[in-house]
Parts: sequence; C-alpha cells; structure tokens
Amino acid sequence: MTSYPPIIDKTPFENVIIAVWYDIDVADSMQVQHYFTKDAKIWFGTRLVEGRETIHDGYQQRIARGPRLSRHVISNVFVIRADENSAETLCCVRLYAGNGTAPLPNPEPISVADQYDKFVRDENGNWLIAERRLSNLFFHPDTVFSEPPSK
Repeated sequence: MTSYPPIIDKTPFENVIIAVWYDIDVADSMQVQHYFTKDAKIWFGTRLVEGRETIHDGYQQRIARGPRLSRHVISNVFVIRADENSAETLCCVRLYAGNGTAPLPNPEPISVADQYDKFVRDENGNWLIAERRLSNLFFHPDTVFSEPPSK
C-alpha cells in the first residue's frame, strides 16, 4: 500500500489570503497591513517591499493615483508544510486589472502567478503572513502592474 503525506486543512490560511486580496480589490486597502507581520517581506518578482508600514503606505499611494479596478482570483491553495506556529502555502493568482472604473474592456487576466506565503502565529494565535513571493508564470506583454513602491 502506498503512503501519501497528510493533507493539511487550508481553511485558516486561505481565509487570510482571500482577506488580503478582498481589501485590495473591494475595500479601501486600509486593513491590508494587519494581515502581515511587522517585518513582513513581499517580493513582486525581484522587487522587495518590506515592513507592515511600507505595505500600508504603498497601497495608499496606489489609491492616490486614481481609480483602478482589480480582481485577484485565487485558486489551488495548498498547504505545503505546517506545524503549530508556522506554515507555508502555495496558490495560483489570476489578476484582472486596469486603470479606471467598471466596466473595463479587458476580459483576460493580465497575469497568472504562483503565490508562496510563509505564515506565523502571533501572540493571540492569529495567522499572519511573514513572507510573500509572487512569481508571474504568464502575463500580457502590455501589462503595467500597480504594486506598492519599495522604500
């Protein structure tokens, strides 16, 4: 009989992943930083954004540039590893985005990326993202990403 590694419940991690993208896509991006540790690191390809304050400030700067419509569609969330206080996940992110307001004319995703997240538990037992790496697998050649700037 073949033995397979155990499948770990993705629910708590998937909830955090979805909450981050919901705040960016639908809400006002005012809560994004609270899902990350104080010293969190986010890699957009090779560009690093570091720290909870920088994450918050970056999304506020994005909002200040004017209307932008985005939807980050998450699928295939898988827990690669987990213990009592840390975990690593991988999921697929399809991004539909453009400057302006709905409806926008682009029906295709501007990118498809792997998203690797490293989670840690805070002192209250909440899962927070300590590290995120977004790695584009496919993207439209005319894509202009609207990422938070590095400090």
